[in-house]
Amino acid sequence: MMGMQIRLYPTKVQLEQIKNHIDTSRFVYNHMLARRLEAYKTDQTTIGKYDLMQLATAMKHTEEYDWLKNVHSQTLQTSILNLDTAFKNFYRKVKQGNGPKGFPRFKSKKNPLQSFQYPQGVHANSAYSKLYLPKIGYVKCRGYRSELTGNIKTVTIKVSSSGRVSASLLIAYEPIVQPNTNTNYIGLDVGTNKFVTDSTGVLHQPLDLTRPVARIKHLQKMLANMITHAKNKQGISKYDELVLSNNVIRTQSAIAKQFEHITNKRDNYVHHIANKYLQYRIVYVEDLNIRDMLKSTVGTEDNPNYQSRQDARLHNLVSRQAWGKFFTVLEYKLARRKSGLVRVPPAYTSQMCSSCGAIDKKSRNRESYTCTSCGHHADADVNAAMNIAHIGRTQILAVDTA
Repeated sequence: MMGMQIRLYPTKVQLEQIKNHIDTSRFVYNHMLARRLEAYKTDQTTIGKYDLMQLATAMKHTEEYDWLKNVHSQTLQTSILNLDTAFKNFYRKVKQGNGPKGFPRFKSKKNPLQSFQYPQGVHANSAYSKLYLPKIGYVKCRGYRSELTGNIKTVTIKVSSSGRVSASLLIAYEPIVQPNTNTNYIGLDVGTNKFVTDSTGVLHQPLDLTRPVARIKHLQKMLANMITHAKNKQGISKYDELVLSNNVIRTQSAIAKQFEHITNKRDNYVHHIANKYLQYRIVYVEDLNIRDMLKSTVGTEDNPNYQSRQDARLHNLVSRQAWGKFFTVLEYKLARRKSGLVRVPPAYTSQMCSSCGAIDKKSRNRESYTCTSCGHHADADVNAAMNIAHIGRTQILAVDTA
C-alpha cells in the first residue's frame, strides 16, 4: 500500500456536495454514537455496527431523514465503522491498563479540518487530470501520479478551514526500490540552532519561518481588534454569539492559509533533508522524548518557575523544528530500502569527547567543543553526532557478538 495526497479543484456545485457529504457523515457518526450511549445507559446493551448500518438504511426510507439518500451509502457506512473502531480502541486501552482515555466523542462542525471517506468506487482519469467521486462526479485535480498503476482503495476527502480541498488516496501499489547493499552508517544530531548535523560534518540549517510567523501574528492582532470592535458595535457580551462580518471571515481564512503554508513548507523541507541520508544502511539518532520536552513549565503560586518564559521560547523552537516528523519520514523511507533507523540513548552525547571518551559538561561552550582532558576541538553538534554514531555502533556490535 502507498499513500498519495492530491489537490482538488471542485466547482461551486461540487463544493456544496462535498460539504453536504461531510455534514451528513458527521451527523450519522454523532447520531449513532448517541444511540449507543442511550442503549447502554438504558439497559446495559451494546448496539453492534451491523445493527447501526441497518438503522441507517431504515432512516433513509423515512420522511424525516430522506435527505440521507443524497450521500453515497458506503460513505455513511464508513462513518459507522469509524465509530466502531473508536470504541474498540478505547476498550483495548482500558484492557491494557492505560486508563479510561480516548472515549469516543461527538464530532464538531467547528473543527479546522473536516473530512469523509469513500471505501471504494473512486477512480482517476489521469489524461484529463480528474478524479471521479461517487454522487459528486469528476472533480478537477492536481498532483495525481499516473505511474502508480495500482487500484485505489480508501479515499479521504478533506476540507480545511482555509477552504482547501484535498484527497488522500490509499493505493494498492508497492514501489520497486533498490535495497542498500553497503554497510555505511552515520549519526545525526538535531538541535534548534542547526536542524540536523551529521557525523561527517555536514550541517543543515533550520527552516526560516520568520516571515510567515510574523504574518500570522499580524493577522491575529487584526482579527482580535475586529472582533472587539464588532462586539462593542453590536453591544453583546463575550458569551453571546457574534455575527461575523466579511472582513472577519476573510482574515480568519488568511490566518488558516498561513498555517497551511508553514505546514507544507516544513513537510517539504523534512522530506528534502531525509532524502539526503537514504544511501546509508543504518542511521543513528537520539531517542528523544519530544512530548516531555514540550510539556508546560508554567509554575504555580506555591512552586513558581522563574524560567518559564525562557522555557516557552525553547519549546516554541523545538516544536517548529518538527524532529518527530523528520524521524518518522526518515524511518519509513529507510525501511523501503531494507535499511534502518536506530535510536540511541541521548545521555551525555553532547558532553562526551568523540576523541578520548571523557565526559565533562565544561568541555562544551555553546556551539564549540573543547575537551578538558585531551584538548580535542570541534563543532559541538558534530562532536555529538559522532558520539551518537559511536554509541549506536557499539550497541549493534554488542548485540551481534552476544
